[in-house]
Amino acid sequence: MFKKNKISNLYCLAGLIFSVSVFAEQTATETVAGQTTETLLQTVNPTQQVVAEAVQTVEAVQPEVDVNIAESAVVDEAQIAAALQAQQKLQQLLAGTPVQFEAALADLYAANEFAPIWTDKTAEKAFLQQYVVWVLSGVSAISAEQLALISRTDGVMQRDILLSDAFLNYLHYQENLKKYSTKWLYGNSGYKAALPSQLGLENWKKAITDGRLAAFVQHLAPTNKQYQQTADKVLVSLPDNMGSSVTVNETLKPGVRSADVKNLAILLQSKGFLSADYSANDDIYGDELLAAVKGFQAKNGLTADGIVGAGTRNVLNQNLSNNLYKLSINAQRLGLLPNKTDGIFVNIPTYQLYYYRDGQLVLQSKVIVGKKDRQTPVMYSRLSNVVVNPPWNAPVRNINQDIIPKVRQDPSYIYRKGYTIIDGQGRTIDPYTIDWENMTAKNFPYRLRQAPGGDSTLGSYKFNMPSSDAIYLHDTPSKGLFARNDRALSSGCVRVHKSDELASLLLGENGWSAERKNQVLASKKTTSANLSKRDDVYLYYVTAWVDNGKIHTVPDIYGHDKKLAKTDVNWKAIKQILL
Repeated sequence: MFKKNKISNLYCLAGLIFSVSVFAEQTATETVAGQTTETLLQTVNPTQQVVAEAVQTVEAVQPEVDVNIAESAVVDEAQIAAALQAQQKLQQLLAGTPVQFEAALADLYAANEFAPIWTDKTAEKAFLQQYVVWVLSGVSAISAEQLALISRTDGVMQRDILLSDAFLNYLHYQENLKKYSTKWLYGNSGYKAALPSQLGLENWKKAITDGRLAAFVQHLAPTNKQYQQTADKVLVSLPDNMGSSVTVNETLKPGVRSADVKNLAILLQSKGFLSADYSANDDIYGDELLAAVKGFQAKNGLTADGIVGAGTRNVLNQNLSNNLYKLSINAQRLGLLPNKTDGIFVNIPTYQLYYYRDGQLVLQSKVIVGKKDRQTPVMYSRLSNVVVNPPWNAPVRNINQDIIPKVRQDPSYIYRKGYTIIDGQGRTIDPYTIDWENMTAKNFPYRLRQAPGGDSTLGSYKFNMPSSDAIYLHDTPSKGLFARNDRALSSGCVRVHKSDELASLLLGENGWSAERKNQVLASKKTTSANLSKRDDVYLYYVTAWVDNGKIHTVPDIYGHDKKLAKTDVNWKAIKQILL
């Protein structure tokens, strides 16, 4: 191959030199037009001689090229024949059982002389413990089918190949989870089975060869302690039969039409609050269903108003199967988080902020997060600075959806809330001179800036961090909102109840005294303090987890949790391997 490339390069070189000779001829002709033909040829001939020598060199090695091409063709044919033979052998061992990655498996087992790979039962158990939790998360539909095949297969080699097929899929997932976590772990997954990277394959093969398969598999497991506790709870709670995965995910009120009404009826029937004769095919929330819901609510200490809100859904959806599914998808999310030793952690659906320093919780605070239609994103960033007395430049969406409708009713709203309307030249515009009725954010040619202090949207503090969505933490003047249980109320940013305490901690670590902070606050002057120690900030979304053996669940405020359809897995057989 090297010689082929060398000859090809020589041909290219010859072509390049020939081009130079032509250019030389043209230049010589133009510059020495008065010279004789003989003199001109003397000028060009040295270049032509180089070309001739290059061509001779190419011709001299041409026979060697032909031999190498022939040898390469023979090698290629032999490799193709060996690959086909390996695939045929693999198909014989599988006896018609489908696999996802036939060619890769054939190559893998041919290299292992078609001996079993999963002979180390510690490695097999470690893999299946991670894999079962992933299957129950609902991220990958094909993973459930793969596990079902494994659970029903007794043949040693056939089962071994199925384990490897599943492992290829899982290795791809683990390699790419951090990059695609927002897509895979929230709402509809969109996950597609694929082979891992070539490096991942080679590392796995080397682990097999070196007898380190168990260590290689165990290294894939997340180190987050809450992931470990949650995953362990799933594994020890596996029943022989997983049962139904029906859940109600929408808020339902009497008279509403929704596909979730059928699921509501099924759950109430399964819990004995609705007659078995009731037809669960109707998608209208009628009187008979209303009576059953009120009975269920009264029995479970809920307000018996017939409205299937977040609290009722949380209790209604609680059964073993659904708990396992919910715990499993949240385990995947927990696996992406570090252990809580340093930094700011905000769990969006619990509306709570936790600030850790050297492994100790130094501050816990309520927060307000984005509405369902303006969701706070799951993200990682790092604090850059604290702004005391921050002004607020209203984003386009806020102008369109919040501010313009209010100003249409009362233009004095601009003055009362401390806004200044600024045009492209930096001039202040009188709100009464604007045609608000025909104004939208799209054709709004101004900037809206709110002065700090008083009713400022950002309150007294803004905690900045890099974000593509312009998300940050901040104070708020509307302290009364923190008394509400449902605090999905903002436009996406996170409002912090104990913002003054958080600012005091961060500013204090950067040399600010309490007296200095209070003086700056009183001045109403916008002051920014860069942070020498930039704390990591994690905005995450976890609705179920295990702590000290106890399961904690909270409402799925954005509807990110998924349910997994019932699969034909022999859970009894799987449990015997796992535990």
